[in-house]
Amino acid sequence: MRKSLAAVLEVTAVTAFALVAYKALKLVEPSGLNCAPGLVMIAATAVALALVRPSERPRYGVLVPSWRAGFSFGALAGAAILPVWWIEVRASRAVSLLPSATPALSLLVLAAALAFSRRRFDERAEKATGQTWAALLVAGVLAAVAATGLASGVPPSSVLATIAWRFLFTGFGEELFFRGYIQSRLNVAIGRPFRWLGADMGPGLFVSAFLFGVVHLFNPMLLFHGRWEVSWSWGASAFLSGLVYGYCREKSGSVWAGAVLHGIAGAYSGVISAIQSA
Repeated sequence: MRKSLAAVLEVTAVTAFALVAYKALKLVEPSGLNCAPGLVMIAATAVALALVRPSERPRYGVLVPSWRAGFSFGALAGAAILPVWWIEVRASRAVSLLPSATPALSLLVLAAALAFSRRRFDERAEKATGQTWAALLVAGVLAAVAATGLASGVPPSSVLATIAWRFLFTGFGEELFFRGYIQSRLNVAIGRPFRWLGADMGPGLFVSAFLFGVVHLFNPMLLFHGRWEVSWSWGASAFLSGLVYGYCREKSGSVWAGAVLHGIAGAYSGVISAIQSA
């Protein structure tokens, strides 16, 4: 019990530090970008993994052989929600959907994950697409998102910048931190005592999703300017998404399924926001 409590306190403290650090970094970040959170979370995960014994690092799901299969799954799941995203783009011209787009996409992704739940995530799974085809699929999806934004009147520089930071820094940075560090750290300390839909899981999945929601709850907050606003809808949608990404992490054995999926979903919602602002 003491070991488990210490792990929970550790990840909570590190999350609070990361929140304050990226809010501070945003003070000097160029306007229109939002790379600060991802940069801080990538750095925090790198430090955490450096402090872990080399023999324990594979348990954190970052440098593992199954990353290829995870990447392929993330590409397939991201492509699967593209048609619904287009529907949301059309609807967004008349009514603001953000941040409601995130839980809608998450539920669809969860359905896709369940459809694949009987398949083992090992090296054989990547044969479904192959790494080259998976990379091309991701590139094609992002190109379709970019083309939709351009056709809707969003400036090219805004489209490219939004997709780049949403895919690389939001998707990969947040997944490395929340699922690669927090969820894995708690799995090591507490274990994964139950099994659901073919995946072993434990409290770490829910704690990481909760902290993921808390960080997004404070998205509107300007810590160093005395603005203490919160967004309950962002927090709730992030919690639901965190459950999906956490399941992908447990099912695949790596963070890469959730990272690719998160990056694509982030590009979707970012371009919707840009369309609404155009």
